[in-house]
Amino acid sequence: MGAWASGRGPEPFRGLYPSAQLYLSPSDKPAHHSPRGYRLHHPHSYPSERFQYDLAHRVLIPPDRYDLMSYCSPEWVSDYTYEGAQGFLEENPPQPLGLPSGLLVSGRIQGGRALFHPPVWVEGFRLEGEASPYRLEADGQPHPVYLLRDSEGGLAFQSLLPKSSYTQLALYKGGELLGVLEAPISPLGLEGVELKEEGGLLRLRWPPGRALSLAHLSSTGDRTLLTLWNRNGHLDYPLEALPPGGAWEVQVAEGSLVLRHLFPR
Repeated sequence: MGAWASGRGPEPFRGLYPSAQLYLSPSDKPAHHSPRGYRLHHPHSYPSERFQYDLAHRVLIPPDRYDLMSYCSPEWVSDYTYEGAQGFLEENPPQPLGLPSGLLVSGRIQGGRALFHPPVWVEGFRLEGEASPYRLEADGQPHPVYLLRDSEGGLAFQSLLPKSSYTQLALYKGGELLGVLEAPISPLGLEGVELKEEGGLLRLRWPPGRALSLAHLSSTGDRTLLTLWNRNGHLDYPLEALPPGGAWEVQVAEGSLVLRHLFPR
């Protein structure tokens, strides 16, 4: 049975909240992302055959209600979507520890050009997608690239590099260069990054425009991603859902470089 998901989180990435989790979860029931402002007018409808129950407002939802997944609140998660995600997880259970770590380089290919996301250090990460004729050259050394297509036909790429600092990352298809990320001229540092806990919130400030990712590392080794590639320059995150202790992992990226720093709590 479906239910309204009412969690709210920091923009632009809300990876801990129901809509983002379901939108990013693989499923054998392909659906489409509902852009902001089009929640009730999205052309793709996935009606349920049963009435749904709205837990927040305690009302029944008719079977012809649109089944939407969006990063914007409120979100409707029907049994159609839930069962699709649940079925995929049952057939593809989480992988055991021991997965590789390194520098994740990703992005999308649009109009024959590579549009890179900021690189990010990852721990225990499994690349998704299919092997491809593309390659990523890191300071001249080739690495395999995996491709994924989303439900609307977009083409994304991923490659996992050994832990190191690279001055140039270049994506190729055969002999054709599709895009390049280069290291900045100035050294990458933590200037302007301020982090403190007060009033039940984690308050994080950094120079706007610079890509920052934040995770909480618990004392038991669990890693909880809180924001990814955030360029807003400010983040106030509620602490109530996180375990005490541990450390904050801050990653600042510019060009091909990533600076990772741990702030003990």
